[in-house]
Formats: sequence, C-alpha cells, structure tokens
Amino acid sequence: MIVDKDSFTKLLLVCENISTSYTVAGKPHSLRPLHAYTEMKVEKPSLKLSVMRETMAGCFYYTPKLLEGVEDGDRIIVQTSELRKVISSRYSGDISLEVVGEELIIKQGSFTAKLPLYRQEVFPEITFNVEWKKMSQKVLEVFEFVQLVIDYSKAALLDVTEDGTFIFTYTPTQVLFGFIKDMIGVDGRHVVPSSTVRTVVSCFKGEENLEFGFMENKFCVKAGRNCAYFGLVFDDMPLNYRESIEFEGLKTIKVNRKAVLFVLESIAQVLAQWDQLILVTVVGDKQMMNMKAKNLMTNAEANESVRVETDLTDFQLGIPSNYVLKYLKSITDEFITLYVSENDKPILIKGSDELFSMGLVPFRI
Repeated sequence: MIVDKDSFTKLLLVCENISTSYTVAGKPHSLRPLHAYTEMKVEKPSLKLSVMRETMAGCFYYTPKLLEGVEDGDRIIVQTSELRKVISSRYSGDISLEVVGEELIIKQGSFTAKLPLYRQEVFPEITFNVEWKKMSQKVLEVFEFVQLVIDYSKAALLDVTEDGTFIFTYTPTQVLFGFIKDMIGVDGRHVVPSSTVRTVVSCFKGEENLEFGFMENKFCVKAGRNCAYFGLVFDDMPLNYRESIEFEGLKTIKVNRKAVLFVLESIAQVLAQWDQLILVTVVGDKQMMNMKAKNLMTNAEANESVRVETDLTDFQLGIPSNYVLKYLKSITDEFITLYVSENDKPILIKGSDELFSMGLVPFRI
C-alpha cells in the first residue's frame, strides 16, 4: 500500500482523538486495551479505519494511492498512536505500508520501521442504526466556540429546542447557545462529556454534507461514508436555561468589544484567580460603565471606565471575568450588547452574528 503522509496522518490523528482517555464530570474513566487500536479493513479501492471504546467509535474511509498485496476483507489491527507517531515523523510524500507475517513494515526512502500487528478477532463490527438529519457547519462552529470555554473535565448539556436553539452549559453560572435553524424538530436534553465537543470538531471540521442523529443514548455524526458516535452520559445538570433565552423587554448596554476586552484584561491582572468576580457599575445618565477588580488576598485593586450606549439608569452586578474574557476573544464583532434585567435572569451577551451568544448568571451586589 502507498499512502500520502499528510492526509493519512490527519486521519490517524482523528482515530487517536477518539481512542484517548477522557473524563466525565471530573471522574477519570479507565480504558481497556482495545481502545488503543485501529482496525484497517481492506474494502478496495479504500481502507476502512475503525476505532472504538466504551462511549465513542468511528469508521473513516481512506483511499491509498496504491492498494496492492492485500485482498478485500483483509484486516490489519495496529496500535493507533504508534502508527501515527511513525507516519507523522516522516517527510511529506508517499509512504509504503506492507504486511509481512505479524508485522506492519513502514518505508520511505532508506527509512524502515516495523510495528506489531494484533489479533483480528478482538475488533467488533461498528454499526449505525440512525435516522439521519442534515446538520450545517454552523453547528461545528458552535462546537468549536464552546470548546474554547468549557472545562475539559466537565460534562456539557447539549439541548436543542423546538425553534432550533442549540444550547451548551456546564456550570450554574454559565450558559452558551447558538441559533441553528437546521436543527429544528430535534427536541431534547442530552448530556455529553465535554471532551466529545473537541472530538466532534477534530473529526468533522471542514467536511461537507454533515448529518447527525441519536442512537441508543449516543450522539451520531456523519459526513459521506465517515461516521462516528459519541456516548451520552447521565449527570445532574441545571434545567432552567430555556426560560432564560429571551431578549424581549430587557435593558441593553452596547459597548465596543475591543475596548471592554482591553479593560477587562488590564484590571483582571490584580485578581488572584481568573474566575473571581469583577464589579460592573453602569451610570446611565453619564453613559459610562465602570469595571473594578479587587484581590481579596493582597487588597490590590484596579478599575477603569468605558463609554457605553444604554437605556439603564444605575445598575450594579458582578461577573466572572474568565468566562467573559474567553467569549470576547472568540468573536470578532465590533460591538457587543449586554441584555440585563432587574431580576436574577442571566445576563445575555450578544454580538451582531446570531450564530452564538453567551449567558451568565449575574451576582447581585
């Protein structure tokens, strides 16, 4: 077999992402030996690469430049990370793979490496019994944004409302959501490990003709013949976020994104921890918003004001700086709008793009 180094490495990295260890809600899950391996099954003119563990599995097709010396149905089981490391260490261009006895011989020029093959009977068939629905790249954009913000060790609430609103959240103080109209009709709450968010993006980013569905407590994604499923988990997650997604009747604060980002980054330097609160005070008649941070350990403090457009009078609350900073860095809008209310509904932070917004439960001062 002759494979292209760059494209084959990319596919092996996808397989490796599925087969690596992960946590659910902060609890490490052990991996059995099977999880470290990828099966390459010959289905001429392609190779079908399969990888699985308890909660994730995927089947991905790759067409080598040359497929000789093997027969349809031949199965080659290798250690995923070992093969990926060897292939990725080589120069761009053609790499030869050859099965000799119980070994996989890898050659490029004068370079030769041997990797052991494993017993074929250990790898079960991966099947998908799913009613597939179309999914746009916008969903993956929401996934990609969410992975910048959520904690890798937490679980995430994947919630699709009847109007196509796509929601992620993982703490009592944070909710992230995007408006994905092509997901209308898929209603229900599903809790996934946050590592799933990253893996979905790594597997399907840039792919065309995306589809998704649910199967036996699994979230499934498909692009062409390539399929993967990601297990859902059961965890205690907040259930009141749908009612918080409402922009009507809220007071607004419009502010330049770069200006508020600069101020937040500057004054947050005095905090002992990035998840501590920043006090926000809005003075409506002066159209100014003051942000203040104080380190309770050292008594160091800093504050700065930025000009805003608002229909508020006087307003004060505390916000967790870490979440807001990550959100502001992940969008490119010139202006953002904060939607606030007099009660305990979350603050909604929204740019001009309706792809995704962010909500924070405020801390009243």
